[in-house]
Amino acid sequence: MRLWVAVLALGGSIAWGQAPARVEGRVLTSTGGGVGKAEVTLQGIGEGAPIFLEISDRAGRFVFEGIPAGEYALAAGKSGFAKPAWVEITLRRGEVRTGFEIKLVAQGVISGRVTDQDGDPISDIEVHALVRQGMGSRRALIVRRAVLTDDQGNFRLNGLNQGRYYIRAQDERRVESGLRRGRTAQEINTDTLYENVLELAPGAEVSGVQIVMRRVSVVSVRGKAFDNRSGKAYTGELELVQKDPEGAVDTTVPKIDGTFEFPSVLPGTYVLHADATAGFAGRQEVVVQGADLDGVSFRVSPATEIDGIVRLEDGDLRTLLVSMESAIRLNDLDGRTAPTGAINADGTFRIEHVDFSKYRAYLNVEGTYVKSMRFAGRDVTKGMLDLTSGAEEGLLEVILSQKTAEVTVAVRGDNADFVVAIWPKEIVDDPVLTFIGTGGDLQATGLAPGDYFVAAWEGIDPVLTYDPEFLALFERNADSVIVRESARLTVEVTPVPKDKVAVEIAKLP
Repeated sequence: MRLWVAVLALGGSIAWGQAPARVEGRVLTSTGGGVGKAEVTLQGIGEGAPIFLEISDRAGRFVFEGIPAGEYALAAGKSGFAKPAWVEITLRRGEVRTGFEIKLVAQGVISGRVTDQDGDPISDIEVHALVRQGMGSRRALIVRRAVLTDDQGNFRLNGLNQGRYYIRAQDERRVESGLRRGRTAQEINTDTLYENVLELAPGAEVSGVQIVMRRVSVVSVRGKAFDNRSGKAYTGELELVQKDPEGAVDTTVPKIDGTFEFPSVLPGTYVLHADATAGFAGRQEVVVQGADLDGVSFRVSPATEIDGIVRLEDGDLRTLLVSMESAIRLNDLDGRTAPTGAINADGTFRIEHVDFSKYRAYLNVEGTYVKSMRFAGRDVTKGMLDLTSGAEEGLLEVILSQKTAEVTVAVRGDNADFVVAIWPKEIVDDPVLTFIGTGGDLQATGLAPGDYFVAAWEGIDPVLTYDPEFLALFERNADSVIVRESARLTVEVTPVPKDKVAVEIAKLP
C-alpha cells in the first residue's frame, strides 16, 4: 500500500496579465478574533510565478496591491498556530477581491514537573509529547515534541496541535560498559508515562502535569561473540533489541577477544543481532530477568544476499523505471534498519547484507501494485520471509500490475475541517492509505484490488488514521468498498461529528 496525502500542486503554467489586481482580507483565530503579525503569502502557480508576502496588522487585516492577473494560492501562518491549508484563487486584470478570511487554529501547551520517588526534582530529563501511531499490529508512540526539564524539574511542551497526547519522561543518561554496580546502585530511572492521556483542545494549556519517575532494577548482559566457521573472536558491533514496538536498542562493540557487555538492561525479552552491514549476520533471543546474565555464546556467520527479479504484467518494466529510482525493501520485523536493493533496468536486483531475521518485502513503483511475490517458490505476497534459521537459497520474484484502481471520495456537508481515510479490511503491516482534505472530492489512486473501508471524521489529528485500533472503532459505521482491477469508483461519505469522535477516542488505551 502507499501512503497518500492530499496536497496543493503548484505546477503548471499561466499567462500573466499586466493590469494589477488587489486582494484584501483578514487573518482570524478559530473563534473570530484578529491575528496580528501573521505572515500572509500569495504564491503564483506556475514556473517563474511571483510570490508576495504581507504582514497582518493588529486586527488581522492584510492587503496585496499591484498583483498581476493569474492563478494563485493564498495562506497565512504564525508561530503558535497550526499550519493552514492553501486556498486557490484566480485574479483577473484590475480585479479587486475583498473579504478573504484565513482562520488559524491556535496550538496548545502542556506543562508540568518531573520528580523522583522522594519528590525531589530531576533536571535534564527528556519529556516527550507522544501520539499513538501504528501499522497493522505494530503500534507505537511517536514523539511530536521533546524538551528537557530545567534545574527545578519543570518542563513546557509548546506548539502542539489539538489531539490526544501521552506524556513520557525519559532519562537518556547511559551507564558506561564495565561499571560494576553495588546493591544501592542497581536501580535507575526508567521511562515513565504520565498516568493520564491528555486531550488537548485548540489553543489550550494543560498545566500541573506531575510525573514521578519509576525506579527499576537493571542488570548486565555479558557473553562472547565468535565466527561460527573459524571459531575466532568477532569484534564487530552488536545490537540488543527489545521485543516491543517501543523497545530500546542498545549497541556495544566486543573486545579483541570477543567478550561483550550490555550494562543497565531492563528485564524483558530481547534479540541479539550482529551488524549485517559489516558482512556478518546473527540472531539470538535473550531473556533478561532479575539478575545479571553471563555466559551468552553468540555465533555469527556471513550475512546473506537475496537475488530477485521484478516483472511487469502485460508491459515493459523499463518504461516505468527509467524516470524513477526504484528499490525493493525488506522491512525487518525486529524493528532494525531495512536492507534495500536497487532494481536494474532489466528488473533484476540484489539485496546485500541481509541478517537472519524475519522480513516483509515492499516495493513501490508509481502506477502499479504488487500482484504477487514469491520467495524460493513460496507465496509471500502477504506473508513474510523467515530467515531466522539462516541463509536460504531462492529467488525473490515480484509481479507488478498496472491495473490499479481509483476511488473518488466525496464528502457531504459544509465543514471543511475533516480527515478522510481509505484503508484495507485486512491490515497486516502496510501503512494505511490516508487523505487529508479541506473540502471537495478526494481521489485515491494506485489502489490494489481488495476490500476497503472508507470514512471521514471532523476535527481529528490525521495521525490517528495510522492507528488500527482507532480505525476499528469506526468499522461498523464506515462505508465498505470492493475494489477490482482497473476500477473507477465514487463513494460519498458523511464525516463523523466531533462529539461522537471524542466519545470513541476515549475508549482507546
